[in-house]
Amino acid sequence: MKRLAGKNKIDEIIQKTAEKTIFYLEKLGSSPEGMDPRKVFMNASINVTSGFAFEKNYDFEDEEFQKLAEYINEFFKGLTHKSLQQMTWNILPRWICESDFYAKIWYKTPMKHFLDAVPPFHKFIYTMIKEQRKSLDHANPRNYLETLLIDAESDPKWGYFTVVATIVGVFLGASDTLANTMTWLALVLADHPEVQEKMNNEIKAAREIDADLKKENCPFTRFVLLESRRLNSVSDTLPHIVSEDITVKGFHIPRNSQIFGSLAAVMRDPKNFDNPSKFIPDRFIKDGRFENDPKVCGFSVGLRNCIGKSLAIEEYFAFATAMVENFRIKRVAGNMDLAKHAFLRLPIDDIRVQFLRR
Repeated sequence: MKRLAGKNKIDEIIQKTAEKTIFYLEKLGSSPEGMDPRKVFMNASINVTSGFAFEKNYDFEDEEFQKLAEYINEFFKGLTHKSLQQMTWNILPRWICESDFYAKIWYKTPMKHFLDAVPPFHKFIYTMIKEQRKSLDHANPRNYLETLLIDAESDPKWGYFTVVATIVGVFLGASDTLANTMTWLALVLADHPEVQEKMNNEIKAAREIDADLKKENCPFTRFVLLESRRLNSVSDTLPHIVSEDITVKGFHIPRNSQIFGSLAAVMRDPKNFDNPSKFIPDRFIKDGRFENDPKVCGFSVGLRNCIGKSLAIEEYFAFATAMVENFRIKRVAGNMDLAKHAFLRLPIDDIRVQFLRR
């Protein structure tokens, strides 16, 4: 993704968005009652994705941006319902799925959120396509949308709907996951003030080496971010189709079967991590240095892993370090329990976090 937009451009978008994020965390979260930070983190992630996709950097209170955020939020409200409906559609006989009874069961308020969000979201992106085609430079595409438009012109299998669906997928894949990853991190840090202070001291020391904060100068911070992702993975699984007959530990799985592999099970397996239910950032120290562990696999594994992994890691580091550098984080209400959800591992609704200026 950095290749498409340019590393410097992506870094600039992320840093500007981090500054806006700090502004809104202080504005909304400095009072004694605190705040649920998910909306601010969601807006931050959407804004970075918008910069990458459209080369647009919004203020969070911009009317156009708020419409975009509303489409995405409404989509996620109905996502679980839609996913479960799709699973039953694949399992049940077609005559049941096409019956009035089936429609009455599934097409209720949650599904309505999903269906109502899709047309205006698509229309929003079609408007962006129309706007960017006016100044499209085939030799120098400025953003991901322009790259897709150029590809679509040379491939007859592509069309505007494919371009739109691709952009929708980028927004949905990038926004909610990072927002919840940051929310889990804020909750973890609120329970470990000593970790906050150690991170802040390391960040200050790294700034003295290089004003532009470098990950290699912040090993402990990277331990913390990786351990929080391991302990609080946002998405446990996504469905995949088996491309050929396979046998795993004596179980035969025929070709075209739909399978769900649990990522959280890997990251909480005591065979992979000692005391897997405990927050232990130092577990990633190898000879005094940070060492990434491939068993922390929240972005999935193999060729079908997350397309936006590199961008998400940059955002995560930038937002997290800005948050710790500027605030002491305290939990006002809520706990680390999981909300009830079919596919995502989300914090419960009634969390409140206070962000106090250093």
